[in-house]
Amino acid sequence: MVQEIRGMVFTDKQAQAVLTLDKNLAINAGAGSGKTRVLTERYLEILLRPVEEGGLMYQPEALNKIMAITFTRKAAGEMKDRIRKRFEKYLSENRGDLSSKESEWVFYILDNLNQGRISTIHSFCSETLRKYFFKAKLRSDFKVLEGVEERALEDEAIINVVDKIRNSSDKELYQKLWYLTFIYGKARLINIFKSMLGIRDRLDGVLSSRDIANVNGDLAELVYSINMRVIKNYLQKEEVQEIVKALGDYYPKEESEGVMVVNQIIDLYPKIAKKLSKYSKNQKTETKLELLELHFGLIRCCYDFDKGKELSIYRKMKAGDWEGGNESKKAVNNLHKEFKSTILALMPKNNKTPIIVDEDNDTLVDPEILESLLEIYQLIKEEYQGLKDSKGYLDYLDLEEKTVQLFEENYDLVEELRNELSFIMVDEFQDTNPLQWKIISPLVTRDGDYKKLDENKLFVVGDPKQSIYGFRRADIRIFNQVLDQISPDRTEDRIIKLKDNFRSNQGIIDFVNTVFKEIMIEENDYDVAYEGLEYGRGVTFSKEIRENLESHLEILVTSKPDSDDDYSSAEIEGENIAKKIKWLVTNSGKKIAKEKEQVPVTYGDIAILMRSRSRLKEYEAALEEYDIPYQTVGGLGFYQQQEIYDIYVALKSLVFPQDDLNSFGLMRSPLFALSDDQLFSLTVDSKGYGFTDDSLLERVFKVKPEVKEKFNKWSELKNKVSIDRLINIILIDCGAYGSYLAGAKGEQRLANIEKLLNEAADFSYRSEGDLYKFLKELELLINSEEKEGTGEVEDRSERGKVKLMTVHASKGKEFPVVFLANISSKPRINASPIICDEVENKDYLGLRYYNDQLHKEKNFAYGILRKEIEDKELMEEKRIFYVGVTRSEEMLFLSGVVDQDKPKFYNSFRWLIEDGLKYDLAEFLAGEENSDRIEIKVKDRELFIEISKGKKELDLGEDAKEEDFKEEISLDLSEDFNYGKEVVTPSQLLKNKGEVEGNQTLNLSLLNNNYGGLKGSIVHKAIELMAKGLEVDLDYLFNLYPQHQEYTNLRGEVVKTISRLEECDEFKRIIQAKYREEVPFYLETEDKKIRGTIDLIFKDEDGRLAVVDWKTNKINKPEDITYLLENYREQVKIYQQVVKEIGGQEEVKGYLYLVDGEKGERLKEI
Repeated sequence: MVQEIRGMVFTDKQAQAVLTLDKNLAINAGAGSGKTRVLTERYLEILLRPVEEGGLMYQPEALNKIMAITFTRKAAGEMKDRIRKRFEKYLSENRGDLSSKESEWVFYILDNLNQGRISTIHSFCSETLRKYFFKAKLRSDFKVLEGVEERALEDEAIINVVDKIRNSSDKELYQKLWYLTFIYGKARLINIFKSMLGIRDRLDGVLSSRDIANVNGDLAELVYSINMRVIKNYLQKEEVQEIVKALGDYYPKEESEGVMVVNQIIDLYPKIAKKLSKYSKNQKTETKLELLELHFGLIRCCYDFDKGKELSIYRKMKAGDWEGGNESKKAVNNLHKEFKSTILALMPKNNKTPIIVDEDNDTLVDPEILESLLEIYQLIKEEYQGLKDSKGYLDYLDLEEKTVQLFEENYDLVEELRNELSFIMVDEFQDTNPLQWKIISPLVTRDGDYKKLDENKLFVVGDPKQSIYGFRRADIRIFNQVLDQISPDRTEDRIIKLKDNFRSNQGIIDFVNTVFKEIMIEENDYDVAYEGLEYGRGVTFSKEIRENLESHLEILVTSKPDSDDDYSSAEIEGENIAKKIKWLVTNSGKKIAKEKEQVPVTYGDIAILMRSRSRLKEYEAALEEYDIPYQTVGGLGFYQQQEIYDIYVALKSLVFPQDDLNSFGLMRSPLFALSDDQLFSLTVDSKGYGFTDDSLLERVFKVKPEVKEKFNKWSELKNKVSIDRLINIILIDCGAYGSYLAGAKGEQRLANIEKLLNEAADFSYRSEGDLYKFLKELELLINSEEKEGTGEVEDRSERGKVKLMTVHASKGKEFPVVFLANISSKPRINASPIICDEVENKDYLGLRYYNDQLHKEKNFAYGILRKEIEDKELMEEKRIFYVGVTRSEEMLFLSGVVDQDKPKFYNSFRWLIEDGLKYDLAEFLAGEENSDRIEIKVKDRELFIEISKGKKELDLGEDAKEEDFKEEISLDLSEDFNYGKEVVTPSQLLKNKGEVEGNQTLNLSLLNNNYGGLKGSIVHKAIELMAKGLEVDLDYLFNLYPQHQEYTNLRGEVVKTISRLEECDEFKRIIQAKYREEVPFYLETEDKKIRGTIDLIFKDEDGRLAVVDWKTNKINKPEDITYLLENYREQVKIYQQVVKEIGGQEEVKGYLYLVDGEKGERLKEI
């Protein structure tokens, strides 16, 4: 049934949510169920319903009496826009029927809607604290601390405290700091302190209730509580009951050790159940201890604590011990294996050992190192708070905590706000954290304890199945707790379930219901019981379209490559996805429903959703290779984008014109696009211009007056216009907008520039246009801020672009075709050495540390906490999988990588294949067929899911034909710089040496019109970018070498080479050990002056400086490597000599990195 409200059609349940204003309501809104329409229309309902009927119509303060809380600032802005458009539509459709008073009221709302209380929880906190700053004991002009400023302040606090301890007279504290530094190392210790500041709300809760020397309190009680929960879990599991019953069906003939273990299980299990029942009634400690002792006995039937491993009974019994002989022995052994696997999986572990300890066990005592960390942490926290106070900062946690404190200490203020607010609506309520509920609950309750809800004020909307922000401390339990407060009996007049899905076709709905009813089964407080979706698109599309539209569901299985393959699993999966997308758009003939008709699939209809961005580069490279337009949504590394770096070096040249290294980078950028050879010629003055001590920039000015003219203009303007205007003028003068727009990422680059211009404008306003200060801040961001999102791009192309984004970024969005990538990835692991989390309603602190012998250890609570966190994360992974799948409207492709020889399935892939579809994937992988079809009966319908194997090898196309090296342009340097000595490069020295000895010369060439040489130049440039820690933007890279277009296969070959570099362990190691890249030098010998640039100086395993030179030469046979090592030996010796003088080392190792070499054979020592 449907209802019409102000000309819009709603289901009965939606209409109930819109029209019910006299009760607190909780809306459990399934994916695609139209909750946004409901929220928008309810806002209208409140403002257009007369006061006597429960609304706020004609009330002067009406907009101030409604508070709508959203999850993000963007969502708040979008809600205001939707409400505005809805009012405008209502006004235009009903203008003739509205009275003048009604029309004036709607115009009043539209004029004042921006003043409405529609915001994030943090914006509400900020507004409240500023308004009541005196009561909150704050400055009214406080600033919100976030991003790089927050991290810089944390660093400052840590450094200040460390310096104070070093200079203090407290020798004991100094000794503790020294020991911590010895154990962890300086960098790791600083990261630990940063982690502690990041969880300071939990840490402070622990420290406020317990002494620092006994921070985890009574750990024995914790052990008992955890094991009580384990007992309840395995007693409720039907599979455990069935195993115990099955063991009882086998009859022993002898009392061997294995038989005794089985008999103990059969004896203990019912006793545990009976004792638990008794304890549930009397709650006596004595009964509880007896129950735990029985339970510990059962665990000893599964784990050998003396040997520290799982107990195996196979060799502890003989075939003759059982009636039925060997068959019975095997069956009993298998049942025992199944039993112990199930039981031990439920147990918390410490260093992989199940936790069953006595109160006297010394492992219950926390190590002294934890006390030392906490003592210094408290000093750092105080310093950090002091710095914030002095600078007038509040971070996001402060906003929440200060607001909670304000409400707790000022009940009169709470009552004032209660009277002020008539309706409070909270969107995405499933992602609320405990502190945020402490902010909301005082406003929606009517008592001083904030427990009793007011009758008709609260309206929450959410879907527990889509709670995916645990890393922000979102607690799914709050949703259920508030539902209990709204309606303890969960009555339908107060708890409204929106099940109709208007997004997806019937096939997607059937698939989602089939899979998730098997995997969402509410295993614990952090899990969610699945409630099925219902098909709701009947009101959207005609019967003809609904009946003729084809669903397409497919599982893409990519075989994991062998360890010696040149290509990673990410590359191969990316290629398989790209191939499928190309087929879908160009050859499949498949259609989707759009605008009341069926239309072919375009690139703009497709989204690739990722669990994380770890494979983003490989997916982008694959789309590039198949010429598929794409757009990365919410990509990270904004400040590391090449166009941002180009603008940075341009601005820096105006402040530091003598910095030749910076000028070199600027002149090579698309802003000026001078070639390496031109710059090299200017550096050594090969044309005889007569340069003396001129800087590189001054030399460019002399040969290119137009560049000097631009710089003079910019230099004059830098102190007259804002920084954003200066950047824009530079880009226009250089014609850079056209260059940056080229290629698949052109629009993204322009969006990034637009974002930087906005940031520069904001900085100019805040800091009065201080260019030097802006440069220092931008430099810091480039070097340290890697998580800033790139600029947002609006897709304006006719055929659209494939969208790449994380599942989190896709929340609230929908796409006709969804590719859910890498669903076979292993579970995430929290690598933090210090963790703090809740267990059995109390917070505990876990620490991973090194003992005096520098062996890794964990405190007792760490294992328990790790298990708790893993359980919560596992439940959240189910919900992330659900969110990804339910973004799809018409077609769904699920992609994963599996080892064909030893298939193992993790998380989403296991839930999909084994639990949801109950399909034998191992058998399919072992078979000859490349595709299969899974058929499932759903009511009176057939659900078909295709499954296909992806190729293990990449289709490389035709072998690239390399032309012989023909053109040689040698530079005669003998007449350069008449200093009395010849000025040469290392390469020229080798050329001269070769001519003398009659050997093959190493040619110095401009490499134009040559496939191999051009490929080498492009790869070398890419390596330079990677060594600097910058993203290799392929469009930008190839834009520097327009001649690449003459060679069909060149781009693909370069992309593959770059991918191989990114996967190479040797390359990663030397880049991570980088000391400095692209190091210019000037070395004077007895008869020559040598100028050049060292590709990379890095620190070897001994911490000593070493040099490496990148070589892109083609290698066809082992003899080529020998030849290269011999011919470049003298050049590397020069680099070694330079580093000896720079670093003061007696010996410096030298290496060639052979890009074309085999994996593991690329880094060669000279």
